Order: sequence, then C-alpha cells, then structure tokens
Amino acid sequence: MEKNKEYKITTHPVLTVRNISLLVKQKTTKYILKDNNFSIDFSQKSCIGITGPSGAGKTTLAKLIARLIKPSSGEILWGDIPINKVPIKFWRKHCQYVFQDMKNALDPEWKIENLLLEGPKLHKMDMNKVLNQMDNLLALMFPDSTILSKFPPQISEGEAKRVGLIRSLLIEPDLLILDEPTRGVDLINRAIIESIIFEIIKSKFVIIISHEIEFVKRLCSIIVELSEGRIVEIIDI
Repeated sequence: MEKNKEYKITTHPVLTVRNISLLVKQKTTKYILKDNNFSIDFSQKSCIGITGPSGAGKTTLAKLIARLIKPSSGEILWGDIPINKVPIKFWRKHCQYVFQDMKNALDPEWKIENLLLEGPKLHKMDMNKVLNQMDNLLALMFPDSTILSKFPPQISEGEAKRVGLIRSLLIEPDLLILDEPTRGVDLINRAIIESIIFEIIKSKFVIIISHEIEFVKRLCSIIVELSEGRIVEIIDI
C-alpha cells in the first residue's frame, strides 16, 4: 500500500474476521482462538458485543483487532483492506482500546493530565481543541474532581476506567474497543460508565467485550458469542 495514502476507515466500515487463530506455546501448545469467521457492517450496527465465559478468548480477539498482538493464522480486514497492511500509527489513531485492567495499564509515574495529553501530542493534534474537549469530558465524568493532579496509584479502578475512556476519546478514534468496561467497579461508577458508552455509540463504532450478557444487550445491536476459543453464535438484537 502507498505509504502516504490517506486512509479513511469510515468509508467502508465493515469488520471481517477471516479464519483467525492464535496458538500459544508454553508448557503445552494450546489454541486460544481457532478458525473464527464473522463479518459486521458498522454502517448498519454501530455497536457490537463480544461475550462469553472467562477464558473464551474475548480479550484475545479484541487485542487482535486492536493490533496489540498478532494472529498465528488468518487475517482481519476493515473494508477490503487487511489491517496489518495499514500503517500502525494510523490504526492507533483510528482504533483505540480501553484495557480491562485500566489502572495497571496507566504509567504509575505520570500524572493523569500528562497521560491524557500524551496521545494527542503524539498524533500532532490541535491542542487548543484537545484541551477544550478534555475540559468537556472531565466535566461529564469527573465533576468536582482534582483528578488531573493525581497519579494512577491514587485513583480507584472505576476512576481509571473513566480516565481510559477520556484518554481514548481525546484521540478522536472511529472505532473504540472497550474491554470489560464495568468489571471491578462499584454501582455508581457502573451507571456513569454505561451512560457514557450510550452517548459514545451515537457517534462512533464501538466493540464491547463483556461476560455480562444483559449489560451487552442494553447497548449493542449484535452480539458475537465465544466459547473455548470459537464463535458459537452471532445474535442480532
């Protein structure tokens, strides 16, 4: 592909997973994912859920889509383009991943403010616009809070999830992957996060990874169910 070509992932927003497998060799050889296939047209479905029991391969599939790990075989396409053929910096800009264990994903030695602004600076975004957006998101997610001056070890898991959301949203991705966004958070934070995701779905393509089927049903229009590394069902809500 042309190195300087301007790619637009909103042009043909179809995610295709084709024969994806991930084989891990440790003490024994084990397939985490094996021979998975599906295709989702995001122009028709703005939010998809990937669900299943613990160990089913949900997070692994999400990390493959985000290009945080590589498959053993198969490919993932956006439109008709294999995502591994797209420049990684471009994919990081347009596809953001909010980790399940967000608190440990944040550098403990960086203030929250610096962590939030790291991505926009890397992508050379308009910082006046970014700061304005950051103020709006902070007002929504952290009213009456001094979160910017804190360090990750000083905040709760629920706060870390919200920091992760703000951090990703400031980069203005088209595709947002949320890995277990309500896991390990209290009821108040859960309600805040769910209401925020509901708003995000209106303007972005979203993939939610969760073992909580009812939570996924409230937000997603299609659900991909995994079990033991294989897709067992695709449900249209």
